[in-house]
Amino acid sequence: MKKMNFIWLLSITPLVPLTVASKCTTTKPVVPAQPETNEGIDKEGFLIKELQDKIKEFYEGKFTKSLFSSENKDVNLESYHDIDFDLEKPNIVAYNDVEDTLTVKVKGKYKSKPFNEFEFKLVDFKTYYDIRRFVSASAISAKLNLNKMIEDKIKWSDLILKENKELFNYISEFKAINSEYKELNLLDLLLNNNKYYELRNVKILKDGSTYYLNFTLIFKNYELKNGIESVSEDSLQFKNVIIENVEYTVQDIFNFLETKLVEKNLEEQKRKNFPSFFSARFQASRNLVTAANFLEFSDAKYANYFGFPIQFETINIAANDLTGSLYLKFNLKYEDGQSNEFKHNKAITYKIEGFKSNTNDKVLKNFFIMKKIDSNWNAIIKKIKDKYLVDNKNTITKEELDNLINPAVKNIRVLKKENNNKYKLYTNNYLEILYEGVSLETSGYNEGNGLLELGSISSSNKIFIEYLTFDLAKITDIKIDEGKLSFNLHYNIIISLSQATNGDNEGTDFYENNVVLEVPIKEK
Repeated sequence: MKKMNFIWLLSITPLVPLTVASKCTTTKPVVPAQPETNEGIDKEGFLIKELQDKIKEFYEGKFTKSLFSSENKDVNLESYHDIDFDLEKPNIVAYNDVEDTLTVKVKGKYKSKPFNEFEFKLVDFKTYYDIRRFVSASAISAKLNLNKMIEDKIKWSDLILKENKELFNYISEFKAINSEYKELNLLDLLLNNNKYYELRNVKILKDGSTYYLNFTLIFKNYELKNGIESVSEDSLQFKNVIIENVEYTVQDIFNFLETKLVEKNLEEQKRKNFPSFFSARFQASRNLVTAANFLEFSDAKYANYFGFPIQFETINIAANDLTGSLYLKFNLKYEDGQSNEFKHNKAITYKIEGFKSNTNDKVLKNFFIMKKIDSNWNAIIKKIKDKYLVDNKNTITKEELDNLINPAVKNIRVLKKENNNKYKLYTNNYLEILYEGVSLETSGYNEGNGLLELGSISSSNKIFIEYLTFDLAKITDIKIDEGKLSFNLHYNIIISLSQATNGDNEGTDFYENNVVLEVPIKEK
């Protein structure tokens, strides 16, 4: 058998992916997890501008723009918390008075997410430029403090030797006045803001009878930068500023000494007495009471200022018992040891308050009228009883009293100043006047000075009364009970009380008031 040889052919066919029509699966790429975003904070971790401006607006209200920026450096900026913000206490990190700026640094969280700290700058603070422009375009007015010069016994010749702060202590008025007559008080500026303003090279000069002031006004500006505070200066020079009222007179000295008068310890006198107690005694005898009884100098050095004792020369003492005020009119004087002449000031009126007063008629309400001897009333009672039986009216008016009432009952004159400047206490046989239960006839009325002792003599409760009368206004409550007549007399009080309003006059006027005294009368 014939052998057969086979040749095998190998064919390689590339693999083609099969597509399954019935189902298709797609796998997405894996994305790394991202942190939660905060819409108020940008991708770099800073608050967006709108929120930064909101914080700036909130804290800007804590500052005072009318001050220099450096004057705001101690403003207490507190932390702040609300539903969105959690802010730490801000810090002031910079200020510049020349540029009128101040910088604040803030950090914290927004919606619980921390943000990068940031700074905001505030502007429009006070600057020295406005004041510098005002002063440089203004006239300067200066006056000396004469009272301090008098106090220290300094004259202009002494001031010429002084400089700077020592000299400035004697300036009482120092102001700039511009062309529109607007003023800037430089004295207040220097005294209240001496950290920012200063006077240097202060000097008083004299040319003939005119005095001049030369000085340099220094402006100080502060800057905080990188934690370090520095100060820079600017200046304005002034020459030949005219000074007013450099020299003082003896009258100026007296005017100054007036301001050093004080009341003595008058507590006891004020508690006990009406002011007219003193004025009446002075009017009767000027040596009994003087201004020196009430006033003294606050320091013994003033009482001997001229090297000789200063005396009180009392001109008048007047009172107001309605207000409890005493007016002293007097001169201060001293005897010049060289000329042997008395030198004195213009008359002074000094008002002392707090004495007893007749406020709300409290004095008048303590008067009381009491019937005297019963038999003296028989005729009056009979007339009133007869009228009542005819008219059957329980009131008799003032117009109907003429034929019924004795004049001594109708108008009770008690106290009166006579033509000889003496005073008299009147009495009658019908009624007796009492004060706090004490008869005026026994309490004491000084017919030399018009002082009436009110109440018990031991009380020292004296008041000046020039005129006192009780005027019958009407009769009321007339009735007959068991054959006996009774009625009430109604009296108005007319009195003269001291009512001075200055030291020139006593000012004693009639004082008619609505205080009514009711006197019960009953037939025996």
